[in-house]
Amino acid sequence: MKRKTSKPKIVLVLPAYNAASRLPDFLKKIPRRLFSSIILVDDRSTDNTYELAQEYPFLSVYQTRKNLGYGGNMKQCIMIALKKRARVIVELHPDDEYGTDAIRPAIEKIEGGAGLVLGNRFANRSNPMRSGMFLWKYPFLKLLNGMNNMVLGTRIPDLHQGFRVYGRRFLETARFERNSNDYLFSFEIILQALHHRFKIRSVPVSTHYRGKKRGASLLNCIRYTLQTFQSVLKYLVANMGMYSKQFPKP
Repeated sequence: MKRKTSKPKIVLVLPAYNAASRLPDFLKKIPRRLFSSIILVDDRSTDNTYELAQEYPFLSVYQTRKNLGYGGNMKQCIMIALKKRARVIVELHPDDEYGTDAIRPAIEKIEGGAGLVLGNRFANRSNPMRSGMFLWKYPFLKLLNGMNNMVLGTRIPDLHQGFRVYGRRFLETARFERNSNDYLFSFEIILQALHHRFKIRSVPVSTHYRGKKRGASLLNCIRYTLQTFQSVLKYLVANMGMYSKQFPKP
């Protein structure tokens, strides 16, 4: 008699900060049947995100003790999801920046053996500028992406976006808790996937840029760019055998 193979436990994590104005419309779009659990972690918002989220019975709502930043919030999201025995963890931002169209194909790639799946905003003709991204940011991102890929020896189409899906084995291997608490976390975890030789795949993802979410300021983009170069250097040094707590011996 054949054993029935159970489907992977899929958990959606929502790192939230000042998302109250968009949260109701965003939650209507989520394909809830895909997930065994939906976790929202509020990063000490200054609006009523935390209180509003508690009104939705299908959400498991948490709040950080203090504002941790995006990376710090994601660490909390991941640890909670792993404790809930997630096999696949989908990251989506509740400010409605990314569409839900990429969720199913990304999960399929994880189930097919990928450790990390990234959204690709540039896959379709309707590029991010048509959905509200600042005009100057598009060439900036393409240039940064090209430089990073050249140094890393990769061909990842969109390294610096916020839609990701993670496999449990990858997260149990990567020292993600050693990553930055700011937005650099999202790039460092890609480097960790490369360091531990997990498969990285991409799927097209739609975007919706409005208001402040149209993109970071030029100054912040420059700061982030310099940080990515520092992270790449740490990764390259580790690949030469000089391991660190963030990039330990594989």
